[in-house]
Amino acid sequence: MKSNGLLSILTFSEKRKDLLFLIQESPRTLSDIKEYFDVRSPEILPRLKEMENANLIFRQEGMYWLTPLGKVSAMYFRPFLDTLAAIEANENFWKEHDLTGVPETLLNRIQELKECRVVRDEHENIYDSHKTFIENVQSSTRLMGFASIFLPHYPQMFLDVARKGIPISIIVTPNVFFKLKSEYNTEIEEYLEYKNTSF
Repeated sequence: MKSNGLLSILTFSEKRKDLLFLIQESPRTLSDIKEYFDVRSPEILPRLKEMENANLIFRQEGMYWLTPLGKVSAMYFRPFLDTLAAIEANENFWKEHDLTGVPETLLNRIQELKECRVVRDEHENIYDSHKTFIENVQSSTRLMGFASIFLPHYPQMFLDVARKGIPISIIVTPNVFFKLKSEYNTEIEEYLEYKNTSF
């Protein structure tokens, strides 16, 4: 695919991309920019000129600012890069799993998982990932979960999290929901009484 214009300006140079996000944070002087990248003027001025010519940035009173086009580009470019990073960080996981049951609103936020890691079991240590999951739940300061399986100790575990005042949001599949409703309705009712919960 041939890439021209803004796409090539931002995707073919790490420095131009980083410049866009740096100036998005706040306007910068040339000295600020040189110090941030630890470069001399001849190394950074051509990148700045390319971005000015592409109408992404402009210079005024010694400061570099994003143009309206630059602001829009930065606003949409970062989530795109974060989405790719989230997918690439655990590429095999996304290839191996059926995502059709995940609500679109959550898939649209996949970039939030870019710092996540997949915990896998070897056959001889099949319960290790579950143990890690429980440890993570118990040490969480905020919990958002999606469950397609049911284990009998889950209702009490999530209720304990709710009682601590920790923000917790759980999404379950219909089959799990009906099992919880029929066998753990008391726990669900108490869980939903807390302001920090959603289900």
